[in-house]
Amino acid sequence: MEGLALQVEAWAKRGKAELTMAYLAHQRPVFECPTQNIVLAKGRQVGGTIGALIWLLPRAIKGAPCLWVDVGYRQIMRYYTRYIRRMLKKLPPKSYAWNQQLLQLSFPSGGYIDFGSMENAEAMEGSNYRFVVINEAGIVLRNEALYYNTILPMTMNVAGCRQLIEGTPKGKGLFYKLWCMGQDALEKDWKSFTLDAWQNPHTDPKVLERFSKRMPPKVYESEIMGRFIDDKGVYFENIDG
Repeated sequence: MEGLALQVEAWAKRGKAELTMAYLAHQRPVFECPTQNIVLAKGRQVGGTIGALIWLLPRAIKGAPCLWVDVGYRQIMRYYTRYIRRMLKKLPPKSYAWNQQLLQLSFPSGGYIDFGSMENAEAMEGSNYRFVVINEAGIVLRNEALYYNTILPMTMNVAGCRQLIEGTPKGKGLFYKLWCMGQDALEKDWKSFTLDAWQNPHTDPKVLERFSKRMPPKVYESEIMGRFIDDKGVYFENIDG
């Protein structure tokens, strides 16, 4: 996997498998944070999705019930075929099973990852999870009911359920509210971070410099720098009447 130091150690003894993967330096403060609820606002090409997979997969392998929430079926299948399958390919045979119909990745330990999408929110309801990842939170959390009515109730019966909420900001909605909670010293169970594209050592600075000159400023601030801005006027700020 380009740009990631990835080492996989696996063995079939007693049907168990273990995955050891390393984050890039700029990712470590986020994904190694011990706080119960982590919120990451990020620019493009920061490695948020892969970092979240590295965060979640070992927990499922060790037996935890996990949930991954994303935009849609296409995104989930893309991540499975391009990233997850490659991460797991060095594990022994029968160390995991992928059910495409149920969108579930399961392991001999009893752990699993259920993949759910905002396109079919009702299909997610009815389970309890120890770890939850909300990917592309800038898009997914535009639907506040999805979070409050569907996702959050599935965490209340598991003591200390951890959430990792990450994505590129898309205006100031629920994602922004949760990020602000992570900046509040009184919210001990929440911690938030911002990563911009310049922090990824595998991103060409010359490309980012060109983007800074060609993109509308608000688009650049959101998509490249990972900052929350108001929705109004994002794409039309530099257009004269």
